[in-house]
Amino acid sequence: MTRDAFLADSGSEEIRSVIRSARPAFAFFGHYHSTGRQADGDFGPTRVYHLSHLELDLR
Repeated sequence: MTRDAFLADSGSEEIRSVIRSARPAFAFFGHYHSTGRQADGDFGPTRVYHLSHLELDLR
């Protein structure tokens, strides 16, 4: 089983565990530079999305 919906042997099992326990409607991440899309994987009822090129500029 892969931990990450985008890269094998990547991602955080702790984050997956929090999503499964808290069961939010949506979860987002943006640390990959690729086309945004809904992530594959078993996240229970939560819909997980990659936000393409998410950059947090601390100006």
